[in-house]
Amino acid sequence: PTASDSAAAAAAAVAPKGKGKGAPGPRYRLGEDPVMGTVKTWKGTFGWIELDEPLDNFKGLVYIGLGDCEDKEAMSEGVQVTFYTYKDGRGVGAECCAVGLAPAEGMKRSPEAPAGGAPAVVASGPVLVTKPAKAKPAGVPALLKPSGGAAPQATKVAVKPPTQGIKRKRITELEVMGEVTTWKGSFGWITPQEPIEHEQASKNEGRVKVMASDIVGDTKKLEEGQLVQFHVSADASGLCAEECLPF
Repeated sequence: PTASDSAAAAAAAVAPKGKGKGAPGPRYRLGEDPVMGTVKTWKGTFGWIELDEPLDNFKGLVYIGLGDCEDKEAMSEGVQVTFYTYKDGRGVGAECCAVGLAPAEGMKRSPEAPAGGAPAVVASGPVLVTKPAKAKPAGVPALLKPSGGAAPQATKVAVKPPTQGIKRKRITELEVMGEVTTWKGSFGWITPQEPIEHEQASKNEGRVKVMASDIVGDTKKLEEGQLVQFHVSADASGLCAEECLPF
């Protein structure tokens, strides 16, 4: 990682998850399936994600730190992301977060909870994050106090797979050509030979994001400088490639 990435990760590590005091403690993964959501609030080094579908035992906003983002420069309010979830002493957070329809598989996940169980989502104080109250400024999460003064017992949260909420729509009738300018193992960026005329084209400098799952054929990878033919779709994050055929 570069010096700027290290600084960003350090800043994200100390960004508050809620108004609870003390260190967040160890964090443990929640389930094995990726989930999807939209960045509701972004503060430069951390923010909050609104889930497309609530988790079984959690319906609030999910904390995201810059150090857990693959596409750091692309993070902004309104961007659709896919990620895995974890929990620690302060609440539920996102990790291996990537813009688009697949999580960042190249980033390391948190470990599974030990046999004794993961820490409760609500620790010593009101730290369970829910959607911001209407009377508060945007991005300020409301808090729920634990009933009876005792923290709830730790439970294993089942994560629903992202079978719904994929909000992208094809905008081309014929395939277009482009050149792969970046490839990062599970996704990359294509520069079209002709500019795409669409309201989302202004995002990501007009580049089109391509996921490995959208590549035609058995080889799910591309090389920088490679020519490809593809359809274009659009979602909240910008332009995406579909049925990408490499040459």
